[in-house]
Amino acid sequence: MKRLRGFGVAGVLALAALFGLGGGQALAAQVSCGEVITQDTRVDNDLINCPVNGLVIGADDVTLDLNGHTIDGTGSGIGVVGENGDAFGSKGPDAVTIENGTIREFSNGILLYGATGSHLARLSVTGSIHLEHSPNALIEKSEVDGYIAVSYGAFARIEANRVSGGIQLGSSGAGVIARNHVSGGAIRIGEESSDLVEDNVVSHAPGPGIFLGSGIFLTSAGDTVVVRNRVTAGGGPGVQVNPSFGANEIKENVISDNAGIGIRLDHSLAEKISPDRVERNVVYNNSDGIFDNDDGGSLLSENRIYGNRASGIIVGNLSLRFQVVKNRVWANGRNGIFVWQGGVFSGLIEGNSVTRNGGNGIDDQTPGNTVTDNRAIKNVDFGIEAVPGVIDGGGNRAFGNGNPLQCLNVVCK
Repeated sequence: MKRLRGFGVAGVLALAALFGLGGGQALAAQVSCGEVITQDTRVDNDLINCPVNGLVIGADDVTLDLNGHTIDGTGSGIGVVGENGDAFGSKGPDAVTIENGTIREFSNGILLYGATGSHLARLSVTGSIHLEHSPNALIEKSEVDGYIAVSYGAFARIEANRVSGGIQLGSSGAGVIARNHVSGGAIRIGEESSDLVEDNVVSHAPGPGIFLGSGIFLTSAGDTVVVRNRVTAGGGPGVQVNPSFGANEIKENVISDNAGIGIRLDHSLAEKISPDRVERNVVYNNSDGIFDNDDGGSLLSENRIYGNRASGIIVGNLSLRFQVVKNRVWANGRNGIFVWQGGVFSGLIEGNSVTRNGGNGIDDQTPGNTVTDNRAIKNVDFGIEAVPGVIDGGGNRAFGNGNPLQCLNVVCK
């Protein structure tokens, strides 16, 4: 190191520490309640009983490192808030980083508006984290005793958090919710499309555990993939899909012990090119296993469905062009596969194994569907019961079922 005139090496290092030279880190700083932060800051003290807001971010590209400290309020205000950001067009700061500390005892933990490219990490927050009109956000590795909500958050990523109140991603597109533990709340995807919900654990939600759709007709999340999640012990359906423009994929999830249906598909646009796909899920100990009322077309394939209190698979009277293919359905309280009475569906029930269910193995109440190559064994009533007009595609087998006829209006070997 070249000496500066009048300073030894020790003096140069002291100046570097004083002015932040060489390390690229913010200076440690004492902060006060309501202070506006306009440069990178590493907090050097706790704040206790802030009467309104804790800290205010007042500039773009600011890192607030809480450095293990606590920002504490009195029950009102916001723990960390972006200056001037509101719902009436005033834009808050962009590229905000908030990390490494505790925020508690405020009405909202963190609120940023219009904060493109923000990063929240390694936080403990009591209350909500709410980012609005905030694309490219990353919220990760935090514990939130409340909810996380990102709206108008294209390309948002919410990853590896522990959350008690739920996660909501609205009007997003290409967002990711991954590897979170959610207890006591739900994961909700609102309008727009092409989001990914993967590898989360959701338990004890008061309603649906994972919910695709805003609840307004034809505004659900289309083309969303829900994969490898565990949804358990909720008060409603495990996974519910509301009306949608696009095709969704629900695959490789474990859905169990919910008060409602394991997986529920509600009606969508019949003009959809591709069907909703429900594939390779394990669904057990729910009210019903899978309820398909999707008039936009659906494929239910290679699922394992067992021990549900009512039926394993129900196809509702709105379903069109449905395919129930290669599922294993056993030990459900009523029917293994049940198709409601309705119009001419042109559906397909093919290659399923239905055993030891409390009613019929397969019960198809609507003409025009094709039943082929299924195996129905040791169900309480018929192996396969079909109404006249159901198309017998051949290859069905049934034995050991409670009704000695084994099958009705379909030939079984």
